[in-house]
Amino acid sequence: MFSVISGGLTNMVRGDFSAICGGRENVDSAAYGFIGGGEKNIIHSTGDHSVISGGENNAIYGSHSFAFGNGVSITSDYVSAFYNGSHPGKLGINKDAPLYSLDVNGDIGLSGALYDGSGSAGTSGQVLTSTGSQVQWQDLNDGDWIISGSNMYSAVSGNVGIGVSIPDAKLHVLGTTSSHEKLAYFSNTATSTDAYAIYAKCNNTSGFGWGGYFEGGKYGIVVRANASGDATYSAKTAIDAFTNGGGTGIHTVAQGAGALQAIGLDALGQSGDGSNTFGVFGEASGGTASINVGVKGYAISDGANGNFGVYGTAMNGSGHYGVYSQGDFGCSGTKSSIVRTESGPRELYCLESPENWFEDFGSGIIHEGYAHIELSPDFLQTVTINSENPFKVFIQLENTNISYRLIKSENSFDIITTSLESVDVKFDYRIVAKRKGYENLRMKYAPIAYVDHLLYPDIRDVPQEYRLEWILMVPRNHRDSTWLEYLTPEQLEKLSGVEE
Repeated sequence: MFSVISGGLTNMVRGDFSAICGGRENVDSAAYGFIGGGEKNIIHSTGDHSVISGGENNAIYGSHSFAFGNGVSITSDYVSAFYNGSHPGKLGINKDAPLYSLDVNGDIGLSGALYDGSGSAGTSGQVLTSTGSQVQWQDLNDGDWIISGSNMYSAVSGNVGIGVSIPDAKLHVLGTTSSHEKLAYFSNTATSTDAYAIYAKCNNTSGFGWGGYFEGGKYGIVVRANASGDATYSAKTAIDAFTNGGGTGIHTVAQGAGALQAIGLDALGQSGDGSNTFGVFGEASGGTASINVGVKGYAISDGANGNFGVYGTAMNGSGHYGVYSQGDFGCSGTKSSIVRTESGPRELYCLESPENWFEDFGSGIIHEGYAHIELSPDFLQTVTINSENPFKVFIQLENTNISYRLIKSENSFDIITTSLESVDVKFDYRIVAKRKGYENLRMKYAPIAYVDHLLYPDIRDVPQEYRLEWILMVPRNHRDSTWLEYLTPEQLEKLSGVEE
């Protein structure tokens, strides 16, 4: 027999050349069988050359099989089974904590068939798809595309998506490209006649219609005209826009001697129904660019009476803003209010502070040596006042120089004098407190301003990683060619890719 029981309790070996290493109430009736331990595991006499590594209530009837877990029953030859439906388990390969019945971290090599949830291995050309609860082999050609001669067209009544499962347009393409790779490429090689690489047309004449709409993280659309040869076409127009029925598509005025105005973009948005309207709408978001600019304006002229990089107008009452900033507002020059005076318009300037303070003003009377001032409720809604952020108050007495004590509470302050108690004393006060939500702000680092030519007129003072953006802030016809000497090869390559 040459069989072994090396430990455990009430284990039994009946087959030749078999072994039980431990556990309890395990039975091995097959030849060349092995039970590593566990409880109430059985290898029947038909299960020669089979192994139960452990667990409980596992049974093997087939030969050359392997089982572990709880309640596994193998009735066929050459089977390995782990766990069962009543006691489901998870098997991890290169995973310490598998999440699924089979969880593999790494490559999988398969030389045989792959069966779907219905037990089908599929046929040649089919693809494996998900039904939501299982996988299923399906034909790739399901009749949605029709081949007609050398043409192929879509037969679906809905939309077509490339890279997106729920397209919201007739053709919806979604992808990720980088390093000047192209998501789509159109080229027309015709040279002798008028030709279009892309022709877009919208026939909506009774409402709003756009021949094309472009939106980008850095540039919505980059257009270059390279016409040459015939004088009719050598006058290059990067964008030629027009509207039928009035309006302005894009209005540009080129620089020239004696020009009354030089306008990079003149756009007008009008709405009579109260909906949102934008003369110019720019958005720049996402990506890894150092600088994103939604709308960029640039105006320079030595002979002009004034230059506006961006000029905004809002008329017709209060609550309208020529320029509105959602978020922080920054500038490297002055923040000026222009007022009308007898000597002409004059600039008045904002006070600047290294911290974010709001201030309020008021007046009071010290009566019988005492005055109590409650801070304005609307002011209190905009500031934070507590032990970490106390308000500051500055008192100015009228026509007297008496001594007094100032006692502050969270929302008020008291003035107590020790003299002239029978005389009323008028006073003015100024209160400053930290703006709510900005209590810890102090001279925040603003590296985006390295591209500001007013702050940094010399490119050599700009850190290397911002020099490319510093150059791009200036139109090409106003740049100094020597600036390129201070760019790295990688930055020169990027500049060429942006403006090629």
